[in-house]
Amino acid sequence: MKNNSVLPQLTRAGKTLTQDLSAFPIRSAFVIQFAAEAGVMGGQWNGRVEHVRSGQSTHFHSLDDLLTFITQILTDIRGRVEEDF
Repeated sequence: MKNNSVLPQLTRAGKTLTQDLSAFPIRSAFVIQFAAEAGVMGGQWNGRVEHVRSGQSTHFHSLDDLLTFITQILTDIRGRVEEDF
């Protein structure tokens, strides 16, 4: 089968990049930026996290803060998706 895509077909574990991306919807994407002084290995979780789709963001000072924000967003998304059905 000939591929007419302009983009190169990158593969990983036998799947094309396009196939891999379909498993990672944009509604679940986050950008995590660590502060310059963050020392993750030493337990200093300082930074900022942003939900890509909504633009909601927060600063975090611990792993728990980071995971709480991500969990809140994902829970809200799942609730809205279930309401649509």
